[in-house]
Amino acid sequence: MEFFVEKFDSEVLGKTVAKLILDEPISKRFQDKYKEFVAGNNPDIVFAFTHFYQQNINFLEEQEFGLISVRTIYKCPDLTSKKPNNDPDLSIKEKVDCRLTPDNDSVQEILKIIARTSRYCKDIKLGEESCFKIYNQWLVNSFSGYAKKIFFLFYKEVVIGFVTLKEKDDKVWVDLIGIGAGLQGKGLGDLLIDKCKQYCQENKKELWVITEGENIGASRFYQKNGFLIQILELVFHKHLNKSL
Repeated sequence: MEFFVEKFDSEVLGKTVAKLILDEPISKRFQDKYKEFVAGNNPDIVFAFTHFYQQNINFLEEQEFGLISVRTIYKCPDLTSKKPNNDPDLSIKEKVDCRLTPDNDSVQEILKIIARTSRYCKDIKLGEESCFKIYNQWLVNSFSGYAKKIFFLFYKEVVIGFVTLKEKDDKVWVDLIGIGAGLQGKGLGDLLIDKCKQYCQENKKELWVITEGENIGASRFYQKNGFLIQILELVFHKHLNKSL
């Protein structure tokens, strides 16, 4: 369990944003330390993540946190590719092999589709504008080295999808993934996931992803591609000082 000021969100939003991680039952001593942390750091907003422990939920509700989302953490135990690409007009390229930038129009449109399904957009006190700011900076950082790999899906010369991967120890995480408007449900995302599986196979890494539990389409997509649920968490937000 821990709490800390989240540098990335704070810089993007121009506010002090803290995170509260509750991965085990909360104690009275920890509650008191958290209250001291809030008094000392005066955050504008706190994002809290907890496993399904009743005492944790009770504490967050007493502190007037609002439930925003259920976070689902998946692992893919089977890295076998399942969807061969037989369309000569479709290709997947790494960032290093194409001259794309974060402000590319097609990339930006896909990014907005991704952002609209996020927990940030579900928080009415944040709103779409703040959500897009967070995701845009997230993408910029990914292009600047935060992502270990970025793969783009092209139809001829047009970007119609992309995935960014971050890597820590023996785990590779699907960080951002999206397909262009009107193209979902056609198996295009499967091609990107297969590329992720191939990368993990070649580098002897595990493949993981986090998504919103209420995003039924995403849950179906990952489960169809062999991902299994490992952890469920509740995500709460609390705005303390000013609306953002």
